[in-house]
Amino acid sequence: MSQWAQLGGPSSRAGLDAMFNSDLPVGLAVLDRELRYVRINHMLAQFNGVDMEQALGRCVADVLPRAYPTLEPLLRAVLDRGEPQVDFKVFIEVPQQPGEPSEWEASYLPILEADGAVSGVLVKAVNISAQQRVSKALRGSEARFRSVFEASPDGMAVVQEPGRFVLVNPSLCKMFGHPPEALLDREVDVLLHDGEQVLHLERMKGYFANPSLRRMAPKRQVLGRHAQGHSINLEIALTPLADTQPVQVLITVMDISQRLRVQQQIEEALNAKTVLLNEVHHRVKNNLQIIASLLRLQSNNVDESARAVLRDSRSRVKAMALTHQLLYEMDDFASMHLGLYLERLIELVKQAYTDQSELIGIHVNAADKALRIDVQQAVACALLVHELVTNSLKHAFPNRRPGGVWIDANRHEDGHIRIVIRDDGIGLPTDVHLGRRESLGFQLMPMLAEQIGARLELLESPAGGTAFLIDIPEGDPS
Repeated sequence: MSQWAQLGGPSSRAGLDAMFNSDLPVGLAVLDRELRYVRINHMLAQFNGVDMEQALGRCVADVLPRAYPTLEPLLRAVLDRGEPQVDFKVFIEVPQQPGEPSEWEASYLPILEADGAVSGVLVKAVNISAQQRVSKALRGSEARFRSVFEASPDGMAVVQEPGRFVLVNPSLCKMFGHPPEALLDREVDVLLHDGEQVLHLERMKGYFANPSLRRMAPKRQVLGRHAQGHSINLEIALTPLADTQPVQVLITVMDISQRLRVQQQIEEALNAKTVLLNEVHHRVKNNLQIIASLLRLQSNNVDESARAVLRDSRSRVKAMALTHQLLYEMDDFASMHLGLYLERLIELVKQAYTDQSELIGIHVNAADKALRIDVQQAVACALLVHELVTNSLKHAFPNRRPGGVWIDANRHEDGHIRIVIRDDGIGLPTDVHLGRRESLGFQLMPMLAEQIGARLELLESPAGGTAFLIDIPEGDPS
């Protein structure tokens, strides 16, 4: 059995195995007398720029051709004379970095047989240049972190379990009115309001128990305490710092007191605006109701033909007033529920044209409960539907003929609202056209459609009767 000597510590194969299997940042190899790699660890293979399997069985001259002329005399001194070469430094070029010599610190130790003969070389090597590059990068990274940390306008601190400050930045000290020395090595509860301390410390314990499982804790609002005793509204976030022992966490703190004050002012202004708009819609609705009442009173003193005209006008005014009534009721000034709007509108029509609607069923189908129409389109839409429905009631069913009117509303896949009004009456005469002077309603309808950018189209009705399509584009027509 071979005797392992001059190995700087291990005196057995087991000791050597332990060295090769460790995570030490040291390159290790065993060379035989022909300077072939018998063993090599991952670190030295990485330094040399070759895979471990590719190195085994190959000579140093093949693996490190540019470095071999420098290394060979040192290796020969070990093999031929048994002279250990300890902690020497060389500049050599490795395949991993061609054309860029790097500084190495190495030791070559003889491996002795029982009779004292040298059977091989134990290589220990460290790439000092690589270590220096890593160290420089770490210093640069730390400097950048420190620069961002110190210059951040947000309060920042590094804490470690159980929540003691390790670092604090100037913004945090200014925010709470404490000098750095008053915070370092103290726990975070010194900055919290009394009612927050116990709960926050429990959260910190839970966070330190499993920081690696969280990319970033969600921001939380807490109540802080200034050095002078007044409260501060805070928003905090926790981020674990990788590879720290003991575990450290970066805390980011924002003073949101001003933001909350502005938010409260906006909410108060919005509430005031809502009250004002409610009052405006309420008054407009009342004024329109007064106009409708005046028209009703006036109709008592005119002949039948004038009474019918005034009834139509009164019904139109009520249709407009309905928009303001619903806006007042629903407390929503951007849009309104179209199905409810149409149902209420038809109730008004039925009340105005009682004699016709007794024998004619009017049905509203707006199955999509989320179907809403922009408030800027609502009045014109209501008047369009009003004119088409009242036209069917007045002209589609002569001689008290029974029948039905259907209003179907839905949103098409292109985003447009499509309303179809159809009846099963006698149909339109061939000489009647939209925009002509047959009636005020037929003159109004193209103008109303144009006002909201809608398309008004007379549809074919194979089953008889009349059908119109109102295609309304999405959003404010302006």
